[in-house]
Amino acid sequence: MRLRICAPETKPLPTTGFTAAVNAGKIVVNFVERDSNAWKTGINVNDELLAINGNRITDLEKSLQFQLSGDEIEITLIRDGKLMKIPLTLQNQHKIKYQIEEIAEPSSQQISARNKWLKL
Repeated sequence: MRLRICAPETKPLPTTGFTAAVNAGKIVVNFVERDSNAWKTGINVNDELLAINGNRITDLEKSLQFQLSGDEIEITLIRDGKLMKIPLTLQNQHKIKYQIEEIAEPSSQQISARNKWLKL
């Protein structure tokens, strides 16, 4: 077996630079990627997301599905009871996709290593 880095997507997907999850019926930021545009504009963990471009958010991914990298959006959120509007430029995702492939004719040592790794 070998590990291969796959070719990137032909069209880069936009990202906000943060992730959010539903918590007690609210969409709340649970991670902000260091040095992302979200990080630079001051979006914080525990910010409650209300709207993107004035439209109420019910699903973050669906709210962004027609946006492109480089688009500027306005995020309306609540932080510590204070309503805030933050402009954010979407950026390219920097995800790397890996794939494990079998070698056509592995040596006995490679087969042994694979079996140990897979606990066979």
